Amino acid sequence: MPDPTPSTEAITIEAAYQDEVKALFHVLIMNLASGSVSRENDQHHAERFAAGLNIAKRAKELALKALVNALVAEVPAAERAAGSKKIKKA
Repeated sequence: MPDPTPSTEAITIEAAYQDEVKALFHVLIMNLASGSVSRENDQHHAERFAAGLNIAKRAKELALKALVNALVAEVPAAERAAGSKKIKKA
C-alpha cells in the first residue's frame, strides 16, 4: 500500500506555490497603492493578478503530476530489483 504521507518534494511544491501567491498578492497591493483609484485601474491589476495566479496553479499542477509520474516509475523498478534478488537467491 502506498504511503499516504506527502513526499518532501510535494510539500516543497505546495510551499513554493504558496510563496508565489504571496508574491503575487504583494505585487497587487503595491500596484494598487501606487496607481490612481479607478475601476479601470483596479480591473487591470486584478486581471494581472488572476493571470499570474493561473500560471502558478498550472505550474503547481504540472510539477505534482511530474512528481507522481516519477514516483510511479520508481515502484516497478524497485519491484524488479526485489524480484531479481529473489531469483539470484534461488
